[in-house]
Amino acid sequence: MIIMYESLLKFRSDLELLNKDQTLPIEIAEKYFIQLMEDKMIFDYQEVLSKYADITDEVIANFDQNTILAFFTSIIRMERFVEGTLSHNLRSGLVLIALNKLADLLSKEHKVMLNDILQIKDLDNTKIRLNVMFGGNWNPIEVFKDGNMDEILRGHYWNYSSKKSYKDGQITVGLIRIKPNEDLWLLIHVGKITKDLNKFNDVGYEFEVLEKYRKYFGRIIVKYKNSSQTLIRNALTIINDCEIHQILPDVFDNDLFPGYENINISWQELTRVIEKDSWKTALQNQKAVYLITDISNGKKYVGSAYAENMLLNRWQNYVKSRHGGNVQLKLLSKEHIENNFRYSILDIFKSTTDDKVILSRESWWKDTLLTRKFGYNSN
Repeated sequence: MIIMYESLLKFRSDLELLNKDQTLPIEIAEKYFIQLMEDKMIFDYQEVLSKYADITDEVIANFDQNTILAFFTSIIRMERFVEGTLSHNLRSGLVLIALNKLADLLSKEHKVMLNDILQIKDLDNTKIRLNVMFGGNWNPIEVFKDGNMDEILRGHYWNYSSKKSYKDGQITVGLIRIKPNEDLWLLIHVGKITKDLNKFNDVGYEFEVLEKYRKYFGRIIVKYKNSSQTLIRNALTIINDCEIHQILPDVFDNDLFPGYENINISWQELTRVIEKDSWKTALQNQKAVYLITDISNGKKYVGSAYAENMLLNRWQNYVKSRHGGNVQLKLLSKEHIENNFRYSILDIFKSTTDDKVILSRESWWKDTLLTRKFGYNSN
């Protein structure tokens, strides 16, 4: 369908120029528009438009595809009787507005929405919960990747102090935000309330998982722009805006090695990815100068990796011991390191690079970042 209207939609760029500069000649645009509409004219255009006393921006906003084509047909036909009708509508912006509306309609026509897949019939008895935090973790996708479904379901069926989240017998759909401040959500649960426990500030319900949807858990990524502070929503109010962004072949992981320059991970994330094949292959074959940042106070530690297994071996040591044998890091508790340390790479080198180069760069970074004076480096 979009291919059929491709040339007509491209005509919008010409109209934008005409709207910006009213002195540009209109004749070529008129002839081209008529040519583009030759095989799209509507026979009963007068009947289609009969309910509209006037065509305005607000009216066009409610047009469907057939009405837009009827509007275009009418201004071409009227040009025969009232000269200037076509040029007026082209210059005024009304045709451009209608073409933008057509583009929007065609785009929606080709979108696959969440309920196209789930096919939930009882939408007026369904609620969607947009989960943005579990157990104090404002990056909930990490809880999912850690496999902590008990924590996720506890949060999904939680009642706060003032209002119940669900009613007995309701279907619940659980989405979790993949990245903070982004519009992508992962489907992680579809269930049904079997008992209201009448508890507040606690898990408020017993439930059953609706097994026919389990095959989609962790695989459907939904695009939805949430503009409300209310995170538990009646399905009818938002499900038609929940677009299928991707259906993954397997359960969401997102732990593929991102490239050396893109590494910026927490200790918790490091413990999970360090044994992933893509990470192991990348880290064991590179020498590096790396950075550890304590987000609680801004202090930094610069280190280097150049021995056997190189960066992999060094970071595995941090996972095991937390401190990696570093003097000042030994003074910190394991809990502090686990909750506050982030790991990134400053310089990356081939395995054949002389170790003296690595040590020289490490020293340069320590001087540049003042980590001996203000950070965790002792030498």
